Amino acid sequence: MRITLLSLCVLMSIVLCFSGCATIVSGSRQQINIRTSNGQEVKATITSDEGVKDVLLPTVFDAKRANRDILIDVKETNSYETSSTIIRKKINPWVFGNLLLWIGSLFGSTTDVASKSMWEYDDVVIVPVQKKSGK
Repeated sequence: MRITLLSLCVLMSIVLCFSGCATIVSGSRQQINIRTSNGQEVKATITSDEGVKDVLLPTVFDAKRANRDILIDVKETNSYETSSTIIRKKINPWVFGNLLLWIGSLFGSTTDVASKSMWEYDDVVIVPVQKKSGK
């Protein structure tokens, strides 16, 4: 079976029309490097679209992209005060790549919205931690 240039172009056009730029480039998950302001280890909980997870900061958190902010709560210990940090969602700039394709903008945007790849978070987050007074 011979593949002609025309059939190859048609196939590539179909693939491009039904793909989202953010989904292709960024995927549906993101690695977030979460550090503490003083470099020390602290216990925390991370609340995301996937639920609540107990972690030890600093850590690299594998986040599922979602239309939802991520909340980090530092747990109170003998040495540290409680604190909260919100990682705000923002629009992934690759979503705008869909506008470059005339027909692809509708299908690609739909793919990015459905896969939640249209959202992203900061790659590095610094969580402020404060020692208890007198400790």
